[in-house]
Amino acid sequence: MKHLILTVAIILTTSLTAQLNINNDFDSWSFTNTAAVESYNAITTTLSGGQPYPNNDSVIMSSPIYDVNGGLTVSYDVLGVIEQGYDFMYFQYSLNSSGWVDLDIFTGFKNKSIEHTLELESVSNIQFRFILVTDESINSYYTNSHNGNHCPTRNLFYYDIFNWSIEGQGNALPVEFGSLGADCES
Repeated sequence: MKHLILTVAIILTTSLTAQLNINNDFDSWSFTNTAAVESYNAITTTLSGGQPYPNNDSVIMSSPIYDVNGGLTVSYDVLGVIEQGYDFMYFQYSLNSSGWVDLDIFTGFKNKSIEHTLELESVSNIQFRFILVTDESINSYYTNSHNGNHCPTRNLFYYDIFNWSIEGQGNALPVEFGSLGADCES
């Protein structure tokens, strides 16, 4: 009996870990300028019915900081259109607050699912962000459709990000038992 308890304690102490599995945690994100969470559970650079995103500026959508140990798979969908070749949205990450690294860049029309795999060798704090960098031109456009009074319809340039998920390939947030006290004789 004494050996069984000791064996179980050793196995639990060395192998019990919590897997990182995050989905659409946008209520924990921070936003600048026109960025925010839409009612349909997406983050966006320009709220519907709102003002265009700012000219000659940046719009930042930042995730919380995640504690990770091992590899990660990050996936999300991008939908929308921004000025092709003039405005750019970068997807970046930062490990242990050591500066931002580009993972992807978008401009023009996008409607696609994206997946990135990151191999991390040690326990790290990681944060992600989408940063829209704009030029000096107007960030809305007109179409041939009309709004009832024969005026062209004004549309806003935007990108929506939805179906955000992070899954740990290795271990995340290790769980360890500090000590075990047992009376094996009784």
